[in-house]
Amino acid sequence: MILLLCSGLCWGLTRSQKAFETSNPYGIILSEETALRSGPDESSTELLPLHEGTKVRILDQLGPWKKVRLPDGDQGWLADEVLERI
Repeated sequence: MILLLCSGLCWGLTRSQKAFETSNPYGIILSEETALRSGPDESSTELLPLHEGTKVRILDQLGPWKKVRLPDGDQGWLADEVLERI
C-alpha cells in the first residue's frame, strides 16, 4: 500500500512539473544572433535582428516555429531551435 501511495505521489509531481513547464509563456533567445520574421518560414521577411539573452513572450506555435512578442510590443516568428522556455 505504501509503495502504491509513493508511486501515485511521484506520478502526480511529474505531471505537475510538466504542466508548469508547458504553461510558462516566456522564453529566452539562446543563439548569438537571429532574425525575427514576419511568418513561420525561412523565406519570410526579416523584421528585426535579435541577440542572445532577449526575453520574449511565446504566443503561439506552428510546427517548428513560435510566434513571440518582444517587451516593446513587436511580434514575429522565431525558429524553435533558437529559443528556450524559461
